Amino acid sequence: MGIAYLVGALALALVHVLSGNLNLSGIAHRRRWLSLAAGVSVAYVFLDLLPLMGDKQRAFVEAMEGKGLPFPQFRVYVAALLGFTIFYGLEQLMGHRKSPGTVPAEAEGEDAAGQMVPVHEGGFAIYNLMMGYLLVEWSKGLAALALYCGALALHILITDEGMRSDYGVRFERFGRWLMAGSILAGALVAWLAPVSISCLTTIVGLVAGGVVINSIKDEFPREGEGRFTYFALGALSYGALILWAAWLEAGPG
Repeated sequence: MGIAYLVGALALALVHVLSGNLNLSGIAHRRRWLSLAAGVSVAYVFLDLLPLMGDKQRAFVEAMEGKGLPFPQFRVYVAALLGFTIFYGLEQLMGHRKSPGTVPAEAEGEDAAGQMVPVHEGGFAIYNLMMGYLLVEWSKGLAALALYCGALALHILITDEGMRSDYGVRFERFGRWLMAGSILAGALVAWLAPVSISCLTTIVGLVAGGVVINSIKDEFPREGEGRFTYFALGALSYGALILWAAWLEAGPG
């Protein structure tokens, strides 16, 4: 499988490098194609990633038994919630950075390069690093690897289209190479230095949450009606309430 993993990682990296050549912004029914890709990505999360989350969660609970770690049964799900929230926050951050239609994307990308753009790009570089890691760590068998790479290739087209729209020339000159390199780096790390079950469980959750929000965010209106502060407050406070209820149910010790 070593050659297959290498081919898969290179293929995903090439999607980043070559996605601009597809000229999605100029094709007919562009919105339909992007929605189709989003549907594939989300279906993969619910039908493959979620079962994997359950498997990793059980393995994590077994590994942490007797170590006194609070709420080990929620580890992967808390990570998924954080992944969803973090990438929603990045989207809101960049949405509030500009007023649509006022400045060309190329100029804005360059003007904001020393401000929030590196944060946004860095977040997606880490996201790609984790996806590259899971390519090796999780795709056991050619069929699983093919399904993973196929779903992620479509997902990459969605995320690249959004970043290309935001940054224009900057993404072509720098961003796409950063994303491609991150995919390859993640696969290399998984091949040479596999992480612990604790880290792996967290990575699976973060990627699952990230894939969901990054796939569906363009399926909703983009007039800036969302309010990240309130979204994060609701998600984190209710998450804490669920953990508190679980702690009460478990009882002392």
